[in-house]
Amino acid sequence: MRQLTEDKASNRLYDLSGPICVLRTLYTELSTRQPFFLVTCPRVSDAMLKGTKRTISYVIRDPEEKWNRSGVNALQIDCTNCRLYTGGRDSIIRAWDVQPNRDPPRYINSLEHHTDWINDIVLCQHGKKLFSASSDATLKLWESLSGQCIATLRTHKDYVKALAYSPETEMAASAGLENQIFFWDLNALSNLTVANNTITTSSFSGNTSSVYSLAMDRGGHFLASGSSDKIIRIWDTKSLQKLMELRGHTDNIRTLAMSNDGALLLSGSTDGTIRLWSVAQQCCIETYRLHDEGVWTVVADSTFSNFYSSGRDKQVFATNLKSSTSKCLFSEDAPVLKLLLDPVDPHPSLWVATMSTHINKWPIVSNLTEEEESEEMVTDLDSMDMGTKSVTTIPGGPCLKEYRILNNKREILTKDSQGNVTLWSILLAKKLEDLGQVDLDEEVERRSEQVYCPNWFGIELKTGMLTVRLEENDCFSLWELASRSGIPDIPLDLNLNIGALCLKALYEHWPEACTNQNAEDGDDASSISSGKSLSNRKFFSVPPHTPIYIAEAGDCGCTLARLHCSDAARQHEASLLQQHSPLWIIDCVVKGNLPKYLKISFSAGPHSESFLAKQPSAKEEHLQAPDFLPVSRIIERVYTHQYGPEGKVNHRGERIEPKDQFVIYCQGQLIDPEMDFRTVRYYFWKSSSEIKFYYAYKHDDKVGTKAEDSS
Repeated sequence: MRQLTEDKASNRLYDLSGPICVLRTLYTELSTRQPFFLVTCPRVSDAMLKGTKRTISYVIRDPEEKWNRSGVNALQIDCTNCRLYTGGRDSIIRAWDVQPNRDPPRYINSLEHHTDWINDIVLCQHGKKLFSASSDATLKLWESLSGQCIATLRTHKDYVKALAYSPETEMAASAGLENQIFFWDLNALSNLTVANNTITTSSFSGNTSSVYSLAMDRGGHFLASGSSDKIIRIWDTKSLQKLMELRGHTDNIRTLAMSNDGALLLSGSTDGTIRLWSVAQQCCIETYRLHDEGVWTVVADSTFSNFYSSGRDKQVFATNLKSSTSKCLFSEDAPVLKLLLDPVDPHPSLWVATMSTHINKWPIVSNLTEEEESEEMVTDLDSMDMGTKSVTTIPGGPCLKEYRILNNKREILTKDSQGNVTLWSILLAKKLEDLGQVDLDEEVERRSEQVYCPNWFGIELKTGMLTVRLEENDCFSLWELASRSGIPDIPLDLNLNIGALCLKALYEHWPEACTNQNAEDGDDASSISSGKSLSNRKFFSVPPHTPIYIAEAGDCGCTLARLHCSDAARQHEASLLQQHSPLWIIDCVVKGNLPKYLKISFSAGPHSESFLAKQPSAKEEHLQAPDFLPVSRIIERVYTHQYGPEGKVNHRGERIEPKDQFVIYCQGQLIDPEMDFRTVRYYFWKSSSEIKFYYAYKHDDKVGTKAEDSS
């Protein structure tokens, strides 16, 4: 008997025992008037995430990303609608019109809801639906033609690496790095309604290692899994039990292909070999040593007479199983991630996806007659060639490869796969300037300033696009004076928390976002005043198409919500933010609360060689100030003490500015009065102890650069 428990807050029913997990889902009506189901599992329930740290990320990108921006891991073709679907490492699934008379293929639309690599996709229900697996630890079901995401499955707790699908039973399997294999009824998942909102998933018991590849026969009787422990396991899909283990590979098994009847199995491994197995006899029939490096993809034709293989060595081989002969057809310009035979083109051809951003379709021309081909007499691979027909290419976009964060911590330089350098604004979430093919390090040096700002964000280029990650420990660490922030059209006497301003811009369209202005408490008497802190006011906006997502902290953290920032005004997306936004973000954008800024302790006294040192009133003061204030505040304090609030005037009756009357030293170095305290500490003082400053008249000839005694 299964033990069931209900989380009343989230209206979900969880099965906590056995291989079956029953989930009551939530129904929400989207603006597209299509139902959206968020299917979760007890591993990531809200109750269990209560103490989990969460991060928020946003992607700086164009409104529509038509071209793959990173390698392509997955390919599928819809024969009915002549569509090719590509699943990219840029987290986007794209649809292409690949009718035989169209060259190059035309971009149709994108399926966007994942936040990490797309590792595998399968078309189901005669091409009407698409099932996807991602490194964001989710599975998603899509309306393939419209691109609408209709269900999200959060059953996995780590990268989901592989899918397998049976077209006769409409069942699919999913697996990844967590050692779990789950079995899904895609018909039931597609038919969820408000009245019928329960989905059942099964799990195979007995797997003990990360799974990188899956394969299933057409009838859905057997499932094969390939793991990092070098073992292939065959499973019975009815009993969910392991039938056998196939051993022979000496490294991770990256790819599997099973015959329609489940009698034969091909496996490709990182050890560089391909093996043909008899499932009935539980033995290896043949070992093919074709590749110099790891084999990452194997695809067989519908009759399981020929197979094609490739991988890290970039070479694509064709092998005939009857004659056990192989031939290298061509080589790609990057390691090959996926091969797919094209059933749409009347001429045999092979789609090839690589670690590059473009995708090629290579024609495979046989020298045999049509009669010989129809009789499946293709046993002599000398009759198979690449042909003279030109290669069809779906071009890709540039992939970001390197980045450098500028000292001001508000701008970043990147270099892409084509050698182009670009300047981006982290705050405005947009491209500022294309600099062309210049030297990245030289450009960084040219734009460098002698300024120190604490890190308040992290950068990821994993998807080939610029992703900015904000975490609780660092997000609010950078305070700036409005006059030094570079943000236009704002009062200059404000203290700004840069991370808070960024969050406010990202949550601008969320109805819950606070619009009130909060001021920090004033400084005490031993501090230098810094004005009001109105960091909760919105001073700028980010592009409305900017994707934002909330995830668990960590490299394998599960994505909890993804939306475009402008969609936060819609009911469903607003509820997602309400449900998943961590408390540290809510405190900022809803309640207007911020941690107080860091203060630096320092002393300020007259330089020993200065005329000021001889004055009876001259003394060393011990003070505190926010670390982002300029040291000119010390000069202003000394100026006021010497000449009163009215200041000193010249012979023309004009007020002399404090910086024209006094200078300040630290460690024997003349300090720029516009330099802030944290920069002085970083470049000159180089210690966490109290900073010692010494001031003097600007034109005091007796003052040199001799360092004062710091004792």
